[in-house]
Amino acid sequence: MLVALALLVVLLGGGAGAWLLLGGEEEPATAADPAPRAEASEVVETSAAPSPSATPTAEPSETPLPAVTCWDRTKAPDVAGCGEPSDQAGLEWVFPSLDPAQDACSVLPGRTGKLLVNTCAPAVAGVDHVNYSWWGDVEAMLSYYDDEQGSATVRERRDASGVVLVYRYDSPQRDGTWKAALLYADRPWSVTIYADSFEDRERVLRENPIQIRKRAAYAGLPS
Repeated sequence: MLVALALLVVLLGGGAGAWLLLGGEEEPATAADPAPRAEASEVVETSAAPSPSATPTAEPSETPLPAVTCWDRTKAPDVAGCGEPSDQAGLEWVFPSLDPAQDACSVLPGRTGKLLVNTCAPAVAGVDHVNYSWWGDVEAMLSYYDDEQGSATVRERRDASGVVLVYRYDSPQRDGTWKAALLYADRPWSVTIYADSFEDRERVLRENPIQIRKRAAYAGLPS
């Protein structure tokens, strides 16, 4: 009897130990508390400044200074920007010796292909009168001096930009004057000199008081 009782106690004690070893009723598993999140730092978006090497700096452009004074007193970077001389202002530019206020000049209407003529009595010894002319075209001008004014000796005055032709007529005019003309070979301007004698004409051409601009300065001069 005592053996049976002892056996019962052992069995009962072993069940309780087994229960204890199994941990009894398991508590529901819980997720581990998440680690506290660090507060997000404020993010400020900024545009990165480009490095000097990444963005080339444009050089300021310099406006070229006008290099030429044109026949009409305007300015231009070169003679090609001046345009063609014309009218009375062009006449006075092409012929620096023309001074209407001092030379008792008269403006004549165009004739025989001429658009404008100033006939003047300059204070030049041995000169009767001078005609400064602007022509409609070069061909008409050359035809006039070559074909309509008698035989002449023609010489050239050359510069880097062109030719000035010098005509010396071989015999006196009907009024007894001796004639010479200065004209461009490729532009419609001429000046005709009527001298009192052959010697006066040659002296005037030699001393050059009656002037036509060099071809290089026809439309403008360096400022």
